[in-house]
Amino acid sequence: MAGAPDWTNGYADSPYHVFLFCWQSVFHQSEALLKDDLLHPDDLYDRPVFSDDHVDYGQVIPWKLGVLDRSFIRYQHIYSSRIRSEMDEFHSKQSAWLEDFALFMAIKEAMEVSLGQPGEAFARSRPEALSAARQRFDVAIQRQIYRQFIFHRQWSKLRAYAHQNNIQIIGDIPSLWRMTAQMFGHTGTILLG
Repeated sequence: MAGAPDWTNGYADSPYHVFLFCWQSVFHQSEALLKDDLLHPDDLYDRPVFSDDHVDYGQVIPWKLGVLDRSFIRYQHIYSSRIRSEMDEFHSKQSAWLEDFALFMAIKEAMEVSLGQPGEAFARSRPEALSAARQRFDVAIQRQIYRQFIFHRQWSKLRAYAHQNNIQIIGDIPSLWRMTAQMFGHTGTILLG
């Protein structure tokens, strides 16, 4: 099928993201969100016409994030105990990195901070400043957690399908960026120089 792929690159079109444990939140299939009633067909009304021969990340990324944002709003108003239970389980199992990542991304998006720039000030912040940021960006933090949850659900299904069909998924491990979300939760163990 021609059109936009179901994945995009990270910051500056790099295949690596800003956190070692997180997943690309724009790697999602809208069809799966429709099936789970996490999107309505009208939520896809603004789908751009994508090129058949190249990916325009500047066009794909904002559109896919917009779709996820509409899905997040719908999620907040649904009463599916199955999906809520899955979200709670995901949040619990991924708690070692998820909250710090979500806070980092919420601040990054709000301030449009590029990696390795003013964000270092936040990495060195006092706990009170980070606590205030958690309150200020609460909805944005929940949206980031939701994005990770959706990717996790769909990635798990893809991995299970691949395993059942003797398909191996290979890839590489992202390198640690100088300014990453780990710095929020582990300022005492990461040397900033």
